[in-house]
Amino acid sequence: MIAESTHRRGPGRPPAGGEDTRERILAEALRLFSPVGFHGTSLAEIGRAAGVTKATVLHHFDSKEALFVELLRRRDAGDGAKDATGAGTAVPTPREFLDGWLRLVAHNETTPELVALYASMSVGALDAANPAHVWIREHWDTTVASIVRVLEEGKAAGLVRPEAPSERLARLVVATADGLQLQWLGARADALAGVGVVAETAGVGMVAETRELLELIAARWFLD
Repeated sequence: MIAESTHRRGPGRPPAGGEDTRERILAEALRLFSPVGFHGTSLAEIGRAAGVTKATVLHHFDSKEALFVELLRRRDAGDGAKDATGAGTAVPTPREFLDGWLRLVAHNETTPELVALYASMSVGALDAANPAHVWIREHWDTTVASIVRVLEEGKAAGLVRPEAPSERLARLVVATADGLQLQWLGARADALAGVGVVAETAGVGMVAETRELLELIAARWFLD
C-alpha cells in the first residue's frame, strides 16, 4: 500500500484524507495528461500522484481508457461552445454568437489545464487508435455544424449575406481558436519558466485576436 503522506501533492490539489478518492484521481490524471497526453502517462504514475495504488485507480476506473474518457466527458460538460452556438437549444443570432464565442475564449484563459488537455487530445486525433480520436473528431464536426446553423439561420432572418460561405467561416473560427490556444499555451509555459519573457506575460491572451477575426467576419458578411 502506498502511504499518502509520502507523496507530494500536485499544484492545486486539496490535502489528502478528506476529499473523495475518485475526484483526487481525476484531478491528478488531468494534471498529468495535460502536458503529455494519453500515451505519455501511466496508471501507476497517476496513482502515485494521487497517493493511492494502481489497484485503487482500477477500482474506480476499469482502465486508463475509461479514466481518459471520463476526463473528456467532464471537459465537454464544462465546455461553453454549446452555449456560444446554441447547440441543442434556441439558436442565437449571429451577433449573439460572436459575444458568446468571446466569452468562451475568455473562460478558457481561466482553465489552462483543460486547454492543455484539449490540445493533447487534438494531437491524439491523428491516431485512429487513440481513445481521443472519435471524441475530438465529433467535437470538431459538432462545433462546426453548430456555427453553420447560426449563420444559415442568420441568412434566413436577413442578418447574414446569402452568399456567405457558412462552412468555411465556421471551420476558420474553430481552426483559429485551436491555433491560438496552442500559441497561448506555449507563451504561458515560457513565461512561467522565465524563458525569454517576464512572468507578467504569462497572462498573454487570446481574446483580442479572436475579437479581431470575428469583427472581420461580421464586417464582411453580416447585414445588421
